[in-house]
Amino acid sequence: MSHSMTEPQGAGALLERDGNEAATPRDPEPNPTRAEGFSLEALLPVLEALGAPVGVAVDAQSVQRWTRGECAAAERVWSKRMASACDAVGLRAVIQRSSVREMMTGEVPLPAAVLGAEGWCLVTARRPGQVQVQAQGMSHPDWVGGPALMAMTGASTQAQPLDWTLAVPAAPLDGIGGGGHGGGGHGDHPTPMQRLRSLLWLERDDLKVVLVYAVAAGLLSLATPVAVQALVSTVTFGTLLQPLVVLSILVMAALAFAATLRALNTHVVEVIQQRMFVRAALDASHRIPRVQQEMFDRNYGPELVNRFFDVLTLQKTLSVFLLEGISLVLQALIGMVVLAFYHPVLLAFDVLLIAATAFIILVLGQRGTETAIDESKAKYEVAAWLEELARHPLAFRSRDGAAHAEEQADMLARRYLGARRRHFSVVFRQVVGSLGLQVVASALLLGLGGWLVIQRQLTLGQLVAAELIVTAVLASFVKFGKHVEAFYDLQAALDKLGYLVDLPLEEEGPHREPLPEGRDGLPVRIDGMAFSHGEGRAALTGLNLELAPGEKVALLAPSGGGKSALADLLFGLREPSEGRLAVGGVDTRRVSLGALRSQVALVRGVEVLEGSVLDNVRSGRSAVSPSEARQALEAVGLLEAVLSLPRGLDTPLGPSGSPLSSGQVRRLMVARALAGAPRLIILDEVLEGLSELGRQEVMDALLAPGAKWTLVVLASEEDAAVRRIGRRHTLAELMAGPSPEEG
Repeated sequence: MSHSMTEPQGAGALLERDGNEAATPRDPEPNPTRAEGFSLEALLPVLEALGAPVGVAVDAQSVQRWTRGECAAAERVWSKRMASACDAVGLRAVIQRSSVREMMTGEVPLPAAVLGAEGWCLVTARRPGQVQVQAQGMSHPDWVGGPALMAMTGASTQAQPLDWTLAVPAAPLDGIGGGGHGGGGHGDHPTPMQRLRSLLWLERDDLKVVLVYAVAAGLLSLATPVAVQALVSTVTFGTLLQPLVVLSILVMAALAFAATLRALNTHVVEVIQQRMFVRAALDASHRIPRVQQEMFDRNYGPELVNRFFDVLTLQKTLSVFLLEGISLVLQALIGMVVLAFYHPVLLAFDVLLIAATAFIILVLGQRGTETAIDESKAKYEVAAWLEELARHPLAFRSRDGAAHAEEQADMLARRYLGARRRHFSVVFRQVVGSLGLQVVASALLLGLGGWLVIQRQLTLGQLVAAELIVTAVLASFVKFGKHVEAFYDLQAALDKLGYLVDLPLEEEGPHREPLPEGRDGLPVRIDGMAFSHGEGRAALTGLNLELAPGEKVALLAPSGGGKSALADLLFGLREPSEGRLAVGGVDTRRVSLGALRSQVALVRGVEVLEGSVLDNVRSGRSAVSPSEARQALEAVGLLEAVLSLPRGLDTPLGPSGSPLSSGQVRRLMVARALAGAPRLIILDEVLEGLSELGRQEVMDALLAPGAKWTLVVLASEEDAAVRRIGRRHTLAELMAGPSPEEG
């Protein structure tokens, strides 16, 4: 019995409400598509049902735009089309390949949809021997058994695997974002407390369980002071031993039940921690590849991603508050309520205690969050500088370079210490205030209680019980320093995690146009295009160019002449400031970026992925077979060198491509592009890093007689390899010449 999903085991399922685990990844087998299953009327209720349990509201207009744009692609298998529909509404489809029998036995998370014999079939609930099904054409859901479900899904047997579609949010942390972190600064974005409320709302169901357990455990914790009160009365009047035994047994039972609830609470909080990590990881993996290119012009990507590790701080501090904080607060509140029933004077004592606590938190804690965030910023500045040292080892090998590294580190460390001291001064005065309150409150209660006993307004047992209650309440103040600093750490962690969530993303959606289908090269047309960087410096002005499908061209410009800007524009990383750029007949301002990049390959520099040579050629594309990867390596003259390695195609590569040489790694980048069978290939100064033989072998592959792709080679100088391309221009010529229409 096997079933498969398109994401790592457990990751997607942790975001499912029923907590079932996902299965091992495997490519789903294609099933024939049915266009009637993708109409607005059929698809909208399915997407709404998939999105509701994970908190994603489905917009009907987005679904309608998707049905108009995507349904023309009739050859696509239904599971991939469903994944595309989910993308359009902020969901990520997870395809689990499981049988009807596995659905009936609970091995498939709910809700789940499948394209059956008569259209969509949606399973929304489960009970022993039956599942609740809403099928296309049914007016209301119905409970059915295994044979009926088999007939509705079109399965020949209950063991036949089917492609069930599940869904998780594409960006699980969307709710805590605000879009204010542009360019590394703090804009108009949510406060840490607002982010905390949004984060807790995502976990509201489990938090209700935590709260119920904590209230029950807090009430049961009163068993000890109540029992002591009864015990003092029993011993005072010298009654029989039997009540003492019964009282002890009852106390033990109450405390045992309270301990059980706390153990269960620990388990629930652990599940919340795991889900929180998965949410953050999936959200970051969704956002980082879609961040606007301008952000990486001003920031170093890996340094930005360092903020992800604040999710660990978030996990630990939130678990402390859920396990200890809620219990301490409830225990204190319940204890003070009991004191209030003992005597009106003790009610006044409760009011003074609450007022003093509020003073410590609100008045003495002013600027606590602000100083915690400043400390966190200073910490990340130190980490960023250390990353800079590791990123440029040669620059700091010299004596002067090493001295500069130490001076900068010392300056940043001093800045951190200043921020840390300012933050600690806030925490320290709150700790001192809480300890002072503990001393005063304990002494005051003892004096008040003794006086009430002397006045015969309070029994001795009530005094002892009250002292125990207040001791338990004030014992929490001993841990106040740890908790208040953890709270500030939580605020700072949310601010840094929000920095990632607020990164501006590329605009994508169902309103974007797909590229026309086909296997021939993509035509390119540029009319009067201009592009300026954020600082206003013009990289391209009035550029005109037209390429027919399959045409090859070399574009020459000196360093800083706009070659990389043009490559970015063709790949959809940036948009023109003026004019028009059309790829495949579609303006790049309106084209679906996913569709564009699936048919366009940009080769620039070295981007080695963690994994083997084969992994780097395939680059996560399951459609690229090992044999196709070998063909791509052979085309660029790299296969023989790779096969000579001890592990051949399975040889793991280091961050810089070791054990391959720098020239071989550049060839590997070209092989990666060729393996995807693109319709447009863009080489941005790739040839300059190759030997003469390497250039010729790469050009042999790019200019092969059967190559249908359109080719744009961007280079700084015209060498023998570039001269093999029949059509050559300088960018200056294209910016001075007539437009394609005038030509």
